[in-house]
Amino acid sequence: MTSGQVLKIADFGIAKRADDQPITVSGTLGGTPYYISPDQIMSLRDADHRSDLYSLGIVAYELFANERPYESENLTQLLLMHLEATPVPLRQRRPELPEALDAIVLKLLAKRPDERFQNCAQVTQALRDVAL
Repeated sequence: MTSGQVLKIADFGIAKRADDQPITVSGTLGGTPYYISPDQIMSLRDADHRSDLYSLGIVAYELFANERPYESENLTQLLLMHLEATPVPLRQRRPELPEALDAIVLKLLAKRPDERFQNCAQVTQALRDVAL
């Protein structure tokens, strides 16, 4: 919490479950492997704020499904999943969730940044329209 009472999250990978095995290798990636966007994997220099929206999608998926969309103890496999694998829709794991919420999370997890929400205001508006 800042002195102005603003909460800031610097790294989604800081909070870990007790059973997590660390797989981050210092100096090799520009993000935490479980939460890194495809754009950060391909070119950290070209990644922008939409990478954070992808990471938000991972956190949202984990929040609602109680597991991350991509799991592997092998770093290369995990990075390939971020680049190529389609996540299991949330409603397959939790059928009681609204379709609109599933669509929002899947849009956040789009492989290409131009297919994701383009800013937080768009995410906020989409979430306002979801009946929970």
